[in-house]
Amino acid sequence: MNPRTWNLKWIAAFAMTAVVGAVGVVVVLTVMGGDDGQATAGETTPTVLPVATEAEETPAPLDTVPASTPATTETTGTPGAVRPVVPHYQLDIPTIPPGLTVAPKRPCPNEWQRISDDVLNYSMCIPPDWGSLDEKTGDRSTELTDHARGLKILSGDGFPYPIGTPVYEVLGDTDKNLVYMTLGAAPPGSSIPCHVEPRSSLGQFSASQCQLRFDFTKWGDPDYRSDGAMVGTEIIVPLPNPEPGLGGSRTGYGLLIGMTAGEKAMEVHSDTISEILSTFEGQP
Repeated sequence: MNPRTWNLKWIAAFAMTAVVGAVGVVVVLTVMGGDDGQATAGETTPTVLPVATEAEETPAPLDTVPASTPATTETTGTPGAVRPVVPHYQLDIPTIPPGLTVAPKRPCPNEWQRISDDVLNYSMCIPPDWGSLDEKTGDRSTELTDHARGLKILSGDGFPYPIGTPVYEVLGDTDKNLVYMTLGAAPPGSSIPCHVEPRSSLGQFSASQCQLRFDFTKWGDPDYRSDGAMVGTEIIVPLPNPEPGLGGSRTGYGLLIGMTAGEKAMEVHSDTISEILSTFEGQP
């Protein structure tokens, strides 16, 4: 679905540079192993798309690059080599119409599992072969209610996950069609590395979306190009009545759904992804 630091910190490479500091700050996702699999600021690890976590309640300042400024270049660790710097754009979180009454929860499709967050107040369904990653075992987690922490969801191709292997290496495996999805809170005033445009609604809620295409170098750093082999998609939907967080009210927050995959994997799973998004509910 991290040129500076995504909260999963640009995956490290699918996740609302989803969702590190705040949604638009590029986060580097290291190995899908320790803690939440997220690197701390300053670590040099591969990058992907942004996702914010429960600890990031305070919106991060917007990137210093104006939204109208095209990507420039910066030097890399290789003498004489440069890579584009992607500007960041302010994230406009869709709003919920006044007086909206959340509809009763619908059942998941047959044998699908419900991913639920009873703090941010949303849920969605995933196919039986998909799952939330248990970073200790590399298998599907049996705990599908997550209290406002970033979930890492993999398509069936990702299990068992090779613990200790950076996710960008698994995503780049052409023998697999892996889709990596992240879910996290999108604070007001955050930024995102691609222009967000309105898209079809998710459930009862209006939604926005942007897409970034990029290639990974052999070091795992993303090379941001329009003809990239990897596709990162960010979908933002408002959260209905989220519980107060560590930093206070979450009024105006959105849910950031980040997806990263190779072009082929996106095509293979396109119908499944559409069906997953159609199950979004504004309640756990």
